[in-house]
Amino acid sequence: MPSAKNVESVEELREKLGRSKVVIAADFTGLDVATLTALRRKVKEGGGEFLVVKDSVTRLAAAAVGKQGLDVTLRGPTALVLGYGDEVTCARVLDEHLKSTRVNLVIRGGVLGARVMTKQDVETLASLPAQKVLIARLAGQMLASLSMLVGVLNGPVRGLATVLQRSADKQEAPAAVAAPDAPAASA
Repeated sequence: MPSAKNVESVEELREKLGRSKVVIAADFTGLDVATLTALRRKVKEGGGEFLVVKDSVTRLAAAAVGKQGLDVTLRGPTALVLGYGDEVTCARVLDEHLKSTRVNLVIRGGVLGARVMTKQDVETLASLPAQKVLIARLAGQMLASLSMLVGVLNGPVRGLATVLQRSADKQEAPAAVAAPDAPAASA
């Protein structure tokens, strides 16, 4: 029979896992309290939460919300980084902080939605541009495609206008050339 404290911990973690869009599991062995506090603060700035929870509690909560792949990453002391907002932002903030401070936090893997991620998947996720950047790139590509379409559609009209203009220039040219020659011949 689980204790009341464990039941409460499972329920609290279940609620947090249910809200999270991405969960990253890491080994925090050897990190001091000051380093963990700085890491918690940085992850919170990125719209996430850094938790240290017992593996058994995590297994029960993950199974309750359908994040079965998370139990693969639970081996020994495990910290969870839960991302509630943009999936990429939380992973990027964690990755940038680890690189800038050279903290020895070993990423084991994670879960994105219902998909299990390896360590390499988490690194790839962290290297993606932000959602706003991706939307701006997509809009730019769509705009470039539309500009090219307009250029292609204007081509025949522009060609017709050029032909008509040259035809008009040819018709005016003999009249303009004949007019100056006539007075010179009579003089």
